[in-house]
Formats: sequence, structure tokens, C-alpha cells
Amino acid sequence: MAQMSIANRLADGRSVFLQAPGQWVEAFTAGAVLADATAAAELLAAAKRDEAANLVVEPYLLEVGDDRRPLAWRELLRAEG
Repeated sequence: MAQMSIANRLADGRSVFLQAPGQWVEAFTAGAVLADATAAAELLAAAKRDEAANLVVEPYLLEVGDDRRPLAWRELLRAEG
């Protein structure tokens, strides 16, 4: 199953999505989607480093469907505002 990393930006609390290591974007559609579990784990590790640097808080991986939409309601609401 495909996954992407989501967190909240520490500066303003907005939901952000990891596009590439160190690059957080507000647009859900611009976030990196990874189907490989190893690559997703590496993306989460990069997100955790950004958390340690006080850029974001509580990063985690969320599952997305083939249509790039979050599978869980909570993440769907966060992604679509």
C-alpha cells in the first residue's frame, strides 16, 4: 500500500506533507507517495529528523489509495482542509 508522510508545521500548526527530505508542502497532492515500504520508512526517518530540528511535530505515515487520497477519514479531512 502506498504511503506518505504528514505532520504539523511548528511555526503555524498547519498540516504539511513531505515532498522530499527537508521539503514540506501544504498541498496534499504535492507530497511524495511511496509504494515501497523501505522507501516509506526512509521518508519517515527524514521527517523525524525535521521534527528533531523543530520544523514539524508528530510526523507519521498515512496510507493512500491508488487515487492518491488518504484512506482514513482523519487524514482525508487534514488533506482537504
